Amino acid sequence: MTITISLQKILNNLRIVKKRLNPCVKICAVVKDNAYGLGAEEISRELSPHVDFFAVSSLSEAARLRFSGISNRILVLLPLSGGELSYFKDYNISAAVTDIKQLRFIPKNSKIHLKVNTGMNRLGIDTQKDFLSALSVIEKKGIVLEGVFSHFADCTDRDFCGRQAEIFQGFCQAAKKRFKNIICHIAASGSLSHKKYQFDMVRSGILLYGYKPYQNMSIAVKPCVKITAKALCTRDLDQNAHLLYGDYRLDGQKRVTIYNLGYGSGLRRQSKNFLNNLCMDLSAAQGSKKVLTLDIDSLAREYQTIPYEILTSLSKKADFVYEQS
Repeated sequence: MTITISLQKILNNLRIVKKRLNPCVKICAVVKDNAYGLGAEEISRELSPHVDFFAVSSLSEAARLRFSGISNRILVLLPLSGGELSYFKDYNISAAVTDIKQLRFIPKNSKIHLKVNTGMNRLGIDTQKDFLSALSVIEKKGIVLEGVFSHFADCTDRDFCGRQAEIFQGFCQAAKKRFKNIICHIAASGSLSHKKYQFDMVRSGILLYGYKPYQNMSIAVKPCVKITAKALCTRDLDQNAHLLYGDYRLDGQKRVTIYNLGYGSGLRRQSKNFLNNLCMDLSAAQGSKKVLTLDIDSLAREYQTIPYEILTSLSKKADFVYEQS
């Protein structure tokens, strides 16, 4: 199986996203989980001259970007362990702090972004009282508060977004009274169209890769991924012939082609695109196409899931090809 990624389309998608930004709003390219499974180092090198920040999930992801030559600011979105915090300063990485207790492990002059809970109820400081206490600890320890951030729970619910943004505004105002040049960010790909919620920076991930966080979002990004599988052999089989594992039998005479992809490549065993269940490395489809092409959005609809899950499930055992233009 081959996964072809158009770097040019990613750049074009970035330009489309940046056109939606208010003046002076920074852009953070989200390349967590290996850039949604597509290759963080390769994609980040292409995006580096055009973005202000990168966001990743872990210290190891951030370190890989540094080792690949990325000099942009990097934010690790998930809290780091005490042991990891001794390294992130060496890599000039910004750490997410989601609880006041984590501040005792943060060394002086280290850069952090405080995560606040505005209604998603996942991670983050819950109350103004705890937030103000955290600011006092930051001042006392000489930690650099680079940003304050949160996350919208449902970008299609404008009323709830508004309530979250109002809560977030309160946290940001309190922080900016005591610290200068703080970057406040709550908007991501799904809330890009809510211009009044862009604050100082917008984090964009799925849109850069050409997929929408919800289908009726009006934005002309183009998918950057093409999945192809090569035909390995084709044969004509009679009705009732066995095919692949189990007791599966053909319901009629068919020309069948075997392709070099399976559930070991990150696809699901059952799919309407194929005959019988997929094997780990091989699959069978009706017809005699020499190359079979699969589409991320179509797979997401068939599996009743979201493009994020399909992308991050793709296996590294596939051949990844990066196209410049």
